[in-house]
Amino acid sequence: MKQHLKSGLGAVVLLMGLAACGNDTATTARTQAYLGVAKSVVGSMRPGKRGGAHAVAPAPDMPALIRASLKATDGPIMIMTIEASKVTLPIGPVTTNGSVVTWKTADLRAFAFDRGVLAATRGYGDDLMSTQSGPSISLITARRTGRATRVNHYLGGLGHTAALTMTCDITRGEQLHMKVGEIDTMTTHMVETCSRDSLTVQNQYWVDAGGKILKSRQWIGQSLGYITTQQLRPL
Repeated sequence: MKQHLKSGLGAVVLLMGLAACGNDTATTARTQAYLGVAKSVVGSMRPGKRGGAHAVAPAPDMPALIRASLKATDGPIMIMTIEASKVTLPIGPVTTNGSVVTWKTADLRAFAFDRGVLAATRGYGDDLMSTQSGPSISLITARRTGRATRVNHYLGGLGHTAALTMTCDITRGEQLHMKVGEIDTMTTHMVETCSRDSLTVQNQYWVDAGGKILKSRQWIGQSLGYITTQQLRPL
């Protein structure tokens, strides 16, 4: 059954871009399927100008967005929200390099995740260029408590990168039954609290028994703030 929502171009533009990003036949076939979301879910996102944050977009009809996203493809898919601009978009993976999976939008903005933990962004100007967060990732995916050092590298002036080194405490919270999309499982709430001087940020992850991050709220940087991610059909 067709979904009918308010008109808009964001979904069309984003999902057309995803369809063009595949680097092999299987990936291209999967990302082509995301065009089905654009035909039935529009007005749920609005791309902003390159080099800065997205313009504020109206809140999407989340149940309709989830249904249409799952219907559009039988491959992995998740929903991401950029909190500062309230942009919500369904995106699929376009490239994999070892444990790092990149998800890319039509306006050439990209988000790379290492085992579900944000590793880099591209296309925003003040980008997170790379991270050194292996010890944190190991604790989070194993659902263990501990302390680790994280280093985030940001794009600065004149093309140089600046390093932000933080001490992170990883704690284990309550278990939560997650039922969304094709996910129906128990998860453990893991919290990564990182600080340096007067700066404190908190990343949250919901991890299943196999160590897979199904939902998260993660800090990109001081300019871009937080994103949230929700897997609908995991990798």
